[in-house]
Amino acid sequence: MSEKHPEVSFEDFIHKFPVIRLPILLSPESQIEFSRDNTALHPLEIERFIGPQNKDTLEEIVPCFRLPETNDFVAIVYWRAQLLVYEYVLASYSLQGELLSRKVIAGIKSNTQTVIQRAVTIDEDWNIYTSDSERDADQHLHTDMGKTSTKSYELIETGDILEFE
Repeated sequence: MSEKHPEVSFEDFIHKFPVIRLPILLSPESQIEFSRDNTALHPLEIERFIGPQNKDTLEEIVPCFRLPETNDFVAIVYWRAQLLVYEYVLASYSLQGELLSRKVIAGIKSNTQTVIQRAVTIDEDWNIYTSDSERDADQHLHTDMGKTSTKSYELIETGDILEFE
């Protein structure tokens, strides 16, 4: 006998991502507020709209927010936590729920030797500015300024995420 799963709708999924005002700055610590304030995603919503989870690793996904004034698509940010990797992901979808584009925009990851931390700002025009810093794992607060970099992206009206040259 086959087991019947409840239907998950794209509408229900996106409503778990509150619309926010821009600009916004995200750092690795920002997820605490989202975890506290936002409704958890159902595992079927994660599988259908974010992708299948690796059954061999522990993973947590927290809905963060939805970008305002996207008329022809929907853009959301969620936080994904795995072992030694914590990241904010910007994903855009068609109005029917098909994935258009996805990009890791902030977070922190470690290989136990080094720690790479990325903060991001998203402005009112959907420009995305990231700042990465790398440090040795045993240097708790000291960042070598020679190991920092920045990148810029833009979320365009089609829902694509493009890197600035």
